[in-house]
Amino acid sequence: MPKSILQTASHPVLALKNATLFPSTALPLRVMRPQSMRAIEQALKNDRILFAISENSIPGENNTILNRLSRVGTLAKIERVTGDGDEGYQIILRGLSRASIENVQEQGDHLIADGTHLKDEDDLDQATKSNLLISVKETALAILDLLPGNTEEIHRRVELIDD
Repeated sequence: MPKSILQTASHPVLALKNATLFPSTALPLRVMRPQSMRAIEQALKNDRILFAISENSIPGENNTILNRLSRVGTLAKIERVTGDGDEGYQIILRGLSRASIENVQEQGDHLIADGTHLKDEDDLDQATKSNLLISVKETALAILDLLPGNTEEIHRRVELIDD
């Protein structure tokens, strides 16, 4: 991943309702809210990069969009887009990295934010990793045993997983 993406500055904000985007995953979305459509348009004008931030439901008087946004989000790239600003957009977002979201503000008819790349640290010891792998494999094999049809090939491939 290019360093310029990881050492991020200001990017448009796409507030996600009932969805979360994780790094290294893709998320198809239908974007209909005007503020979100403007954020998509702004990202498309530049480098197709934006912050995908979960929007929480908070009851109360001070329930503005700025107060509902999480403080950690995902730096994302728009991989595909169809539609328009009148009917809405269908997009595919690809999560690039986790980011600490700072200084969210309104800029015209959309939100922008600054962010700092958050590096994921591998803090598990080897024994814990090994036990987790064994547990996941056992669970996957048990699920395969419940499925109808011939799952022998998938069963064999799960058994071969070693990392």
